[in-house]
Amino acid sequence: LECVADPRGDAVRIVTSRGVGEPIYVPAPCVGRISMAAIGTAPLEDRVWIVTGANSGIGKATALGLARLGGTVVMACRNFERGEAAQREIVQESGNSKVTLMIVDLASLVSIQAFAEEFTQDYRRLDGLVNNAGVFTRQRILTPDGLELQFAVNYLSGFLLTHLLLDSLLASAPSRVVNVSSSAHTGASI
Repeated sequence: LECVADPRGDAVRIVTSRGVGEPIYVPAPCVGRISMAAIGTAPLEDRVWIVTGANSGIGKATALGLARLGGTVVMACRNFERGEAAQREIVQESGNSKVTLMIVDLASLVSIQAFAEEFTQDYRRLDGLVNNAGVFTRQRILTPDGLELQFAVNYLSGFLLTHLLLDSLLASAPSRVVNVSSSAHTGASI
C-alpha cells in the first residue's frame, strides 16, 4: 500500500502497489509506504483471518490478498466443491499453504453456531473477520429458521457470527471486523 498526498491537501489517497481498484481517501497524515505489519503487534505469519463467501468475487479476492500477506486464512464457504476449488487456486497463486476451508451455511443459525464453535476449538486467535457473503433473490424465500433469506444471510448472519467470535477477536486485539455490503438496495423501493 502507498499513501499519496491528495492535491486538495486535506486527505491522503491509499493505493495498492498494482494500482488495482479505486483509491481510498482517508483524512490521515501519512505519506509513503505502509504495510499491514504496522497494524497490530502479532507477526503476519501468526495472524488468522476469516473471510465468508471466499469462494468467488470480492471474498475470493480478499482471501487471496490476505493469503499473500502470510498467516492463516479461513475460507468460510457454503459449498464444499466450490470452496475447495477456490482454496486450491488461492494456495497456488499465493504460495501460502495455510489457507483452510470451513463449511458454513449462513442461512442457518445452527450452522453459524457450529462454525463458530469449531473455529474457536481449532484456532487460538482471530485477527480479522470479513463478513462478505451475501445473496440476492427476487423471490421471498424463508430460511429453515423462518427468516427471510436475504435479511438472514446479508445482515443477521454477520451480526451473529461476529457476536459468537467476539471473545476471540477481543483476545487478539487490535483485531478487525469488516462488513462488506452491496448497492443492490438502490434498485428497489419500498
